[in-house]
Amino acid sequence: MSSDSVRPLRLAPTQQDESESVADEAMDIVTVVLRSLAQTARDTESAAVFEAWARHLLVVTPAPSLADAPPGVHQWSHARSAASVYIRREATAAIQEMSDMNDVVWAVIENTARIVEEDAHLDQRAVWCIEKVAQRSRPAAGPAASGGTRRSGRARRGARGALHERGRDGR
Repeated sequence: MSSDSVRPLRLAPTQQDESESVADEAMDIVTVVLRSLAQTARDTESAAVFEAWARHLLVVTPAPSLADAPPGVHQWSHARSAASVYIRREATAAIQEMSDMNDVVWAVIENTARIVEEDAHLDQRAVWCIEKVAQRSRPAAGPAASGGTRRSGRARRGARGALHERGRDGR
């Protein structure tokens, strides 16, 4: 038999190999989650803590904020607690921020509605004032007055139309 035709003998993985592989993958997943929390943290302190927990779980560096932890031992429960507390705190902050944003949006809506209502009231008042001025400027009754009344009626309608258009255009 030549050395070219010899293939290395592959052994089936043992149960220990499989469990180590599963443990490695689980550790990878946990550290990816911790690093994701670090990358999305709103403050640098939280980001640094999550990065330190990820390093601790990967290469057993000293556990962050655990001075009395035995060296070389994974502190899984402390890492889990740190992540859990942080996520709950962030969820509470997000809920409060959404509530605050909701309050701001409603304040804008209510103030806009009030302004529109006041604007409509002022438009009605302006039309009323123009009509009063037009009525006062009409000449006394008589043959010549009918032509003048017609003109003031046209002028009144023109002024009312101009106000209406101005209100619609916002100018």
